[in-house]
Amino acid sequence: LGNKYEKGVNEMLTELNLHEDVWDAGLPVLDDATGQSYAWKTFKDKKENFVKILKELQPGVTEIIVHCTVRDENFDKISTSSETRQADLDVLLDEDVKRIVEEEGIILTTWRELMERRQALEK
Repeated sequence: LGNKYEKGVNEMLTELNLHEDVWDAGLPVLDDATGQSYAWKTFKDKKENFVKILKELQPGVTEIIVHCTVRDENFDKISTSSETRQADLDVLLDEDVKRIVEEEGIILTTWRELMERRQALEK
């Protein structure tokens, strides 16, 4: 992902020689991450790009950073980003995207589960 959408976490950790430090600290290590969804403003653009990311994922742990919200009058009063955040949510709830996650065998997880898996390696 990183090489196509932004400088990847793996690349940055390698450049800074931090993989070992993060691992030695007992933390889970990401293989890649992307936070580009904020730049894609419309549902159509977001869906197209999410699908591309999902289909191009490499084995490992990848974080896809999104900023979801349910757009309402209150959120609109505190932020100008409600439209793009609502589009993030809509894409993640989209049936086509859910189907692609299943077809590609992508495992959705949490930081807690990653930490539990990491700690299990120490036993």
